[in-house]
Amino acid sequence: MRKKLAEIYFQSGFYDRAGLFWMLTEPRTENIKKCQEIYLSTVNNSGNKILHDFQFRGDENMLNEYAKTKLHNFQTDSLEKTGNVPIFKEKSKYSKRKSNIITDNSKFPTFIFFTVIISIISLIILGIYKLVEILVA
Repeated sequence: MRKKLAEIYFQSGFYDRAGLFWMLTEPRTENIKKCQEIYLSTVNNSGNKILHDFQFRGDENMLNEYAKTKLHNFQTDSLEKTGNVPIFKEKSKYSKRKSNIITDNSKFPTFIFFTVIISIISLIILGIYKLVEILVA
């Protein structure tokens, strides 16, 4: 998926973003190498910034040797320069956005309930007012 995103960014002219998505890909073409260099220059070769941009949440064992080496180099650079290596937890099955939608939907029946109650009370008060008006006249 990263390779397809990189291709789309490259074709659109966003060479730095293409370089980000090609960063764990072995530079087999001149375009890949150029985009990687452009991306590295935009982040000042900062391993910490690269790791933050990646937000790698996958299994490192599934990567090829080149990608493992690059990822390890970024982690080592980040540790040397900042004193920590950013670790990103695996995404949960349900995102926060979905849980907010569920919460918002649970407020809707409460709103309808109170609207109906207020309408009924208003109609009763209006009916009593009209009844008193008819009896007085």
